[in-house]
Amino acid sequence: MANTKNKPVTREAICSALRSSAEDYLRRVAKAHPSETMYAFLLEISCEGFSVHGAVATEEALGRHSQNQLEKVRPIRTPDPLATLRSCLRWAGPEDGWYQQPDTAFDPVNRLLSRAETEALYEMYDGSLHELCIQTLRAMDEAGLFGTGEARERVVIGICNIGGDNSDEEFLGWAKQVNSLRVMKRLRQELKQSRKDSEAVRYC
Repeated sequence: MANTKNKPVTREAICSALRSSAEDYLRRVAKAHPSETMYAFLLEISCEGFSVHGAVATEEALGRHSQNQLEKVRPIRTPDPLATLRSCLRWAGPEDGWYQQPDTAFDPVNRLLSRAETEALYEMYDGSLHELCIQTLRAMDEAGLFGTGEARERVVIGICNIGGDNSDEEFLGWAKQVNSLRVMKRLRQELKQSRKDSEAVRYC
């Protein structure tokens, strides 16, 4: 019997696999930490645009990480040092107390992305994966996968780069495409306060 070649990878196939992977990852985090309150979900994208992973932030994980880091910083001269550190770390980056990879949930989509690179579906650094992630997040949000009503208002969804600079302006620009005006207003306030509070935090 003659061998048949795989059909070329399409953007539609990547979006489908990306959504399945993201939903799988959200279920895994919820199962592992059932009593925790998510405040952010990000898709972390490699700068060249051919790999993606997920990151989930919860209030409880932020609290534990902040308490742990409190012992590693110089005395914070504010009325509530722990609250200051929580604010500082809230949007410092997914490496600061978020639930991240390694995880196998995103293996299926990353296999497709590897093929997409080999097949030259799009060029490195051209923003294609960013667009696919935004498209996928919108579809997931419309399906209510990040909650509805007030529950949804408590969650920020978006994307960020791995292995590259992530300015507040870029992060806000991506978040603006998939979050409501109310969520964006709160996010801007939290980012502003976070950058201010970071001035009071110095590691030993």
